Amino acid sequence: MVIKKIIPSMVLGLFIVAAGGAGCQTAGTTPEAKPQPSTGATTSKSADDESMGKATEKQAEELRLTKQQREDMENLQWRKLSKASKDLHTAAFRGDTKWAEELIKGGAKVNGRSLKDESALTIASFRGMAPMVRLLLKNGSDINAMDKQGQTALMKACAAEREEVVRVLLKSHAKLDLQDKMGTTALMFSALGRNNEIVRSLLKYGAKINIRNKEGKTALAMAEGFENQQVVQMLKAAGGVR
Repeated sequence: MVIKKIIPSMVLGLFIVAAGGAGCQTAGTTPEAKPQPSTGATTSKSADDESMGKATEKQAEELRLTKQQREDMENLQWRKLSKASKDLHTAAFRGDTKWAEELIKGGAKVNGRSLKDESALTIASFRGMAPMVRLLLKNGSDINAMDKQGQTALMKACAAEREEVVRVLLKSHAKLDLQDKMGTTALMFSALGRNNEIVRSLLKYGAKINIRNKEGKTALAMAEGFENQQVVQMLKAAGGVR
């Protein structure tokens, strides 16, 4: 069973410390003359300054995220993506729709996948970024795409209890009864949570109640194991069995 609230982070940036060493002079001692830097040294210093500037800019960007967010983003394993598509994943993670629109107009692939087969949509769905989810769907994002665990955007939204995102995905005709590699459905993920409205919405849209995962458990059995009595009663009323 994939634990809820995964999620999916950048490597902690290097902290660049500029240490200046001021020379000490003993009273009465004539200081040594400092050699004049050569032209080559000046050029090298300029290059170093430029490099330092870029590194500091990158550091500042990374520090805008919490440590956990950086770890989550690194776990997405973006190495096979183009820069534009990687940036779109970052925008999806943050919920930055304005940036995402610019990237899409510039040619970023909305269905670009990380090494773990995460898409911008699965990231935004797990993070609860409903406006981003709408934007991605409007621009052709594959609503039923699965990651390497076989999980869809709907499964991830249910696992993370993102009620608004679930509503958006259901209205956009996400498939309800797909199963991940463990046989878990969106309804099963929601049965393990505490958001009863998500369970109610899935049932309203026709989610099959008695599908079994690879352990032979139904959504009802999972809800009972999690001692979520309201969901248990809801599933029983809808014809759920153990």
